[in-house]
Amino acid sequence: MIIISVLPMTLQYMYNHAKLKKVLLVGAPVFILFIIFVVMILQKNIDEQLNSSITFGTRLTSYLASLKVFITHPFGVGWSGFIYYYPEAIRDIINTSWVSTLNLQEIKGYLITTKALSTKTDFFDNLIFGGFGFILFFYNFFIKRYIFFSKFRDTNFFFIKTPLLFFILAGLIYVTFYIKYEVWFLMAFLDVLQTQITNTTSKKNENTYSC
Repeated sequence: MIIISVLPMTLQYMYNHAKLKKVLLVGAPVFILFIIFVVMILQKNIDEQLNSSITFGTRLTSYLASLKVFITHPFGVGWSGFIYYYPEAIRDIINTSWVSTLNLQEIKGYLITTKALSTKTDFFDNLIFGGFGFILFFYNFFIKRYIFFSKFRDTNFFFIKTPLLFFILAGLIYVTFYIKYEVWFLMAFLDVLQTQITNTTSKKNENTYSC
């Protein structure tokens, strides 16, 4: 995930330099073909690992169950509705022919008790809670902020964009943010920084127009 977080800035840096751009244009297709070749060779082993992995079975089922709740309740079910609708969605998902072949030992435990009941990701938990309202919040709070800082090519912003993208991806597929104080400290810092940059830019524009 760290590699994926760094990748956009790395590609942008290479694209903006003539020599590195040539390397990128030649090397990217070769690298993609190599990855496809490796995946084709190891496809059987990959399938076996995915089908036997408890983590993969739990997370995939959780994501699908969350999407099912969202489709049937697009405006969310709230916190109290979560403990009813989410397990019901899990029950429907694990009975499908494809998902039933996975290792569902852990996820089936969610049908017995509500202890530690979660999709294991911040995004899909809140998608069940808030539906479209959460998607709007997620876009304005995370995605829009990343787009804002991505406009700056200063290398100093690398240390801002990388952890921000990392937390966005982690919240989508890996962790919840309930006790991840470092996430909220970072977002608070970025909020202040974004406000300062916006105000400074506005003042420069006003001075330019006044002249």
